[in-house]
Amino acid sequence: MTHQDLETVYEALATGIDAVGPEQAQVYLAKIALALADALNDPPATLAIIAECQAHI
Repeated sequence: MTHQDLETVYEALATGIDAVGPEQAQVYLAKIALALADALNDPPATLAIIAECQAHI
């Protein structure tokens, strides 16, 4: 994925978060994470990504 692709994805996420509002943002992001995990179809890679993201907060 290119830098521009990542920017496009970021903008789509930000727009979606704004659309659902702060009270639903966590549910929205959880649904996206689960859908992406399903699309990836690689549980070990998914768990590694989760751990990596948590380590960089």
